[in-house]
Order: sequence, then C-alpha cells, then structure tokens
Amino acid sequence: MSSGAGGGYRRLSLDARRLDESAPWKQALNSFAGWFALVSFPLTARPQVSTAIASLAPTAAPVALAAAAPEAPAAPAPDAVESAPAAAPTPCEPQAYVPDLLPVFFQVQLALPESAYSLFGEEGAFFESVRTLVTVGPDGRVTGAEALSGLEILRQPAINAVLHFKYRPAIRYGQPVCALTAATTSFPTPGKRLTPRVFSDEDAARQRLRALENQWPRSAEQVLADMQEDRDFPGGIGRRLALPALAKAALAAGSLDQAVAYAQEALNQPSGPGPDAIFNCNTVLGLVALRNGDVAAAKQYLIASGKTPGSAALNSLGPNMSLAKELLDRGERDAVLEFFSLCRVFWANHAQLLDSWSETVRREHLPDFGANLKY
Repeated sequence: MSSGAGGGYRRLSLDARRLDESAPWKQALNSFAGWFALVSFPLTARPQVSTAIASLAPTAAPVALAAAAPEAPAAPAPDAVESAPAAAPTPCEPQAYVPDLLPVFFQVQLALPESAYSLFGEEGAFFESVRTLVTVGPDGRVTGAEALSGLEILRQPAINAVLHFKYRPAIRYGQPVCALTAATTSFPTPGKRLTPRVFSDEDAARQRLRALENQWPRSAEQVLADMQEDRDFPGGIGRRLALPALAKAALAAGSLDQAVAYAQEALNQPSGPGPDAIFNCNTVLGLVALRNGDVAAAKQYLIASGKTPGSAALNSLGPNMSLAKELLDRGERDAVLEFFSLCRVFWANHAQLLDSWSETVRREHLPDFGANLKY
C-alpha cells in the first residue's frame, strides 16, 4: 500500500471511531488451539475496545456438574484489558492440569494496543494470538495467568483479559480443586505481521504444557469427567462440537451407554452431522457393537464411517483404523476392503498406502496401521 493509501487508512480509522459503536460484530468460535469467540473487524477502522462478555452458560442446569459455579464477575470497564488487570483473587496451589478448558465467560473483543500498530501492515484482516497458562481456582475464578508465547507487546493485555475469564472448576474426587489450563486470546490486526514469528517460543510453550500433562496425568475416567464438567451441557455450539470427542472419551472410559448416547446425538443433529462426526461417531458405535458381540452391526458402522466427505483433519491425518483392525482380528476382510475403498475419496493423497494395506489384507495378514490407530 502506498503512503497516501496508508494516510487514507488512518483518516478512515479516525472517522470510523465517530461511528455508532453498536455496529454488529460476527462472533466465531476458535477451535486447536482454541474455543474462543472472535470477531471479524472491518478493514478500514481500528477495532475499539469492547466490554462485551460472552457467555456459554446454558439456561438449564449443566449435566454432571458437581458444584454450582458462582456468579460471573462484572464486565471490565472500557480499556480495562489494556490498562490494568482485575483484582487478583486468593492464590491457590494447583492440583490438576486440564488442557484448554472452555471459559463460561470471557472477553469477546480484544483491541490491538495503539503502540502495536507499527508492527503490522495495513492490508487484509488477520489475528495475532497469545498462548497463556491460566490458574483456575475452586470457584472457577482465575487466580493467575502467565503468557507462554505471542508478541511481547500483546502478552500483558492478554493476561489482563484472561484475569476476567470465568470457568467451571475442575473436579477431583467429587470436590472442586485449583487447576491449571491453557487459553488462547486473539487480537485483530490491520494486516500481516511485519516481523517473523518466533517459533522457538511456541515450541517451548508446547513443551511446558506437555510437562504439565505428565506431572498431572489423568485417567480415562478423569478425562471424561473433565470434558463433561466443561462441555456437557444442553444446547449450544460448544456441545455440538464436543459431542464426537465426548463419545470417544466415554468409550475409552468404558461408559458404553454414554458413548452411544453422545454419538447418536451428534449424528442426529437437526442441521446434520459434520464430516468428522460422521466418521468418529460411527466408529464409536461400531466399537461399542463389537464390545456387545454384534459383528454385523459393527461392519455396518464401519461402512457408514467411510462415507464421510472428509475434513481438514481426515484429509491430512487420515482415518482412525481401530474399528477396521478389530474387525480384521475377527476375520472380516471384505468389509474392511470396502472401507479402504471409501477412504480414497477424502484420503486421495495416500492412495498408495491404502493400496498397500488392501494387498496385505488380501494376503490374510494384518497391516501395520501405525499412528492411524491413535488419531
């Protein structure tokens, strides 16, 4: 963009600040990092600080909620997320680590600090993220936050915002406990970053979080309970997105009835199941059928899972082969070969691997599915 155009950008930005601040924003839920609602900002105006607080709390009582969450904190005053953090609650000693808890209340819009605009171009709409380690007290309030990665100039504003978040508490042995989790906050930017990303910080953040998972390992039952406490409440996009993962977690924990209920709910959504839900939930139903000795039903679920149109995850990582392997262990080669053929639609880049697996099965051997038993 020319310097004249850049000047025009700033004039438009100043004019935009005089517009009605109630202009609508489109919220979106950020999902691998994040589960956070973001806003699509216009290109001609710098985003304004908003005190709007998003709530994912249901109107009905949460399912499997062991302790009622206290009322949400009041919304921060304008500029609060840039100027000063909230008064810190009483610190607590963490007793668990739960990856990426979903906040019940959180800051919807985070404005880029004025001093950070010089770090970005002025064309396009992008987001800059900060990864934060958060301490959540037994009452669900944030008692501390530490930035792990992201631009240095955005780390303190991110911490200030996270201190206003509100969570459902982690439950251990029937009691709410102090726990650590990770949060990602995003800032809209007027254009691309002018300086390269520091990948070493991001790698260090991942290693730190992996170390916390090793320090506080969770049983399959605890993983399921954490997910139910965090996301198992009626209605809302959070639940719909979480249903396939809840079904898999329930299967891993041996809660077969719950696994079936979650999978069927995902497949029977009024708007229709998503591509990942088609694959994962039919896989769960097939594995449950095998646990109950129903091989015929398991084969039907395997074929149904392969009829997904594919998704970013499936197209890249490929299909999970757990159900296929268990059917091969029972000598059901024809159904598995048909399943491989269906997988070619979305996993075309790995057709050679599917050919190799098919040939191995025809020779009545078991393929080495490798990481595809874990995805």
